Amino acid sequence: MENYKSQFYKGEEFSVGNLKVTCEYENGDKVILQSSDYTVDSSLYNKNVIDSYKIKVTFKTCQNEYTVNVVEKGSGDNDITYPW
Repeated sequence: MENYKSQFYKGEEFSVGNLKVTCEYENGDKVILQSSDYTVDSSLYNKNVIDSYKIKVTFKTCQNEYTVNVVEKGSGDNDITYPW
């Protein structure tokens, strides 16, 4: 997974940003998945509580997760980050 939005300001709705999910098969073939191919579970995300939250991405029987942070606006972090 790459290009996901990892930082949000308190009160900001969750968004996957420019999430790119790649599936690598046992034979080494890689396929970039369409957003309709996988599900994103952001049910633990709370836009009103400053904390870190696990976001789960599921494709068929495969699951991976990444962490997002909710921060106070003006806390010194002026940039919303997208890891890539």
